[in-house]
Amino acid sequence: MLIHKGDADGMICGTFGNNALHLHYIDQVLGKRPSVNVYAAMNVLILPERQIILVDTHVNENPTASQLAEITLLAAEKMCRFGMAPRVALLSHSSFGSSNSESAQKMLPRWQSSRNRRRNWKSMANARRCSAGP
Repeated sequence: MLIHKGDADGMICGTFGNNALHLHYIDQVLGKRPSVNVYAAMNVLILPERQIILVDTHVNENPTASQLAEITLLAAEKMCRFGMAPRVALLSHSSFGSSNSESAQKMLPRWQSSRNRRRNWKSMANARRCSAGP
């Protein structure tokens, strides 16, 4: 409720329950933007030499290709807001096409799509005065 009223900046979940229960509370308190259809978690690692952002490390058990695309775009947008030019790596258990499994195959078109959109992210980063990144 404190976040909803603007009196707090963050919310910690996990002292009890499971992901579904926490997402239920998050949905009630924060909700999603009208144009957003999926939740994703974003974790920031602040290291001495750089920052690494990991997205959707535990929210969606088996996201669809469409959800992966949306999560990728939302993460790129958020990184720009943090002043970072997005650079995307979509991870799978397959390396360079070594697996034909369904989960590995859905990553390839998402990766190709993200490569095509990288120019747009650079434009977005420049428009918002984001750094070019390493």
